[in-house]
Amino acid sequence: PFLSCSSLRFLLLDHCKDQNSSRTDSTLTMTTDTGDTRACFRKLWVLDLSFTDWYWLLSVEALDLMVELRELNVKGIKHWSISHLLHRLDDDDASNSTRSSSRKPWLLSLVKLQVTTEPITEDQHQSQVWKEDQVAATLFPNLSSCKIVKTIILDGCFELKRIDPHVLPPSLESFSFSSSSNDNDVHVSAKIESISFRGCTQLKSVLLRGLFQRLKQLDVSGTCIKTLDLR
Repeated sequence: PFLSCSSLRFLLLDHCKDQNSSRTDSTLTMTTDTGDTRACFRKLWVLDLSFTDWYWLLSVEALDLMVELRELNVKGIKHWSISHLLHRLDDDDASNSTRSSSRKPWLLSLVKLQVTTEPITEDQHQSQVWKEDQVAATLFPNLSSCKIVKTIILDGCFELKRIDPHVLPPSLESFSFSSSSNDNDVHVSAKIESISFRGCTQLKSVLLRGLFQRLKQLDVSGTCIKTLDLR
């Protein structure tokens, strides 16, 4: 009923389900007899998804519509990880400079990003993450083009192994990564091996909470960090 609400600013979906149950069919019919059903996404400031497997809402196509999106909160979405925020170009786009240059801005208004995932076993990871995504799921997406993001909060995100230099937003001021993502505060060791904040000249605060037994490198070069909390 809210799909045609052109002034919608905040959308929270908690334990909701798309009528199309399969991943490949979880798309939104763009037009209906009642008009354009994309209207509710164009002025969104906050999108909050909790245990809601409507994959289209986190697709490139959907997020491209949310040109005013300031805050994105994602929690407990199956078959989805933060790596899916990578703005991939398909082969056709990559080989066609005209089409590539015409792509819409990507999350340019985003100020805060929060992603929460629950701990899973390696077997569950292999079965839940599609084969073509299993390698990509270990890498943090390149969000360097998001010029005004100030806060990133990762709760869980156990599949991540690396955050490479110059992939975090240059405007980042606060970064939090916790390996205890659920309400029971169960401690699971994160898989992250290296974290680089190179390029984050505005970074002031870093919090790493929980178990980071595999972490070998933490690079805060070139930041203006004031608080480093390794509790």
